[in-house]
Amino acid sequence: MEDYKRIAVIGLGEFGSLLVRRLFEGGHEVLAIDRDMERVEALASFSTSAVCLDSTDRTAMEAQELEDLDKIIIALTDFENLITTADVLRSMKITGVMARYQNGLEYKILRMLGVSDLFNPGDKAARNMVEQFSNPGFHDRIVLDGEFTIVETPAPEALVGQELNACGLRHKYHLNIVTIKRDTEDQTSQEILGVPYGDTVIEKHDTLVLFGKADDIKIFLEDQQS
Repeated sequence: MEDYKRIAVIGLGEFGSLLVRRLFEGGHEVLAIDRDMERVEALASFSTSAVCLDSTDRTAMEAQELEDLDKIIIALTDFENLITTADVLRSMKITGVMARYQNGLEYKILRMLGVSDLFNPGDKAARNMVEQFSNPGFHDRIVLDGEFTIVETPAPEALVGQELNACGLRHKYHLNIVTIKRDTEDQTSQEILGVPYGDTVIEKHDTLVLFGKADDIKIFLEDQQS
């Protein structure tokens, strides 16, 4: 089931522009932000709203009501602007912030500013994000070359207590289960069970790691929700 989000992308360079287009094409409401008017105008038709402003200016940022959005993605390439923008959002107590980093120093500073959701740039990162926002049931997703993907998803309630052989993952949905992540006894973390056997019983709070075509995974999850 699709779950459309309200997302702001700050920084409309090559990666930021690609991300805005992909998110907008995916049905999300997208606010595109950059200080360069030419970049903003180029995305006016490929976003819900495109705004020209300096993201390091707290007053200008506060006027955008960013606290009402589901996710704020900082895709800036300039180091100083990246860090200052992250600090502005921190001072505004904005949650749901993701930030692009290009080296270890940027990673460490962003973590110090409280940004834990970090990513490296690239087309695959953009595709991963679009799928993540569109399918909130996915804990994590790796888009492989072609139409195949690996997805982590919570075990559907309907399958709890069943053996893998009885779930129809391979025969009905053409999916393979890579492994299962299961809560430890103290429930403070998850452990990987390794390659599961057909008689492995799915337990509550398990995370299934599935491999297959994206469309087949989507059909499987939708069937479990119906």
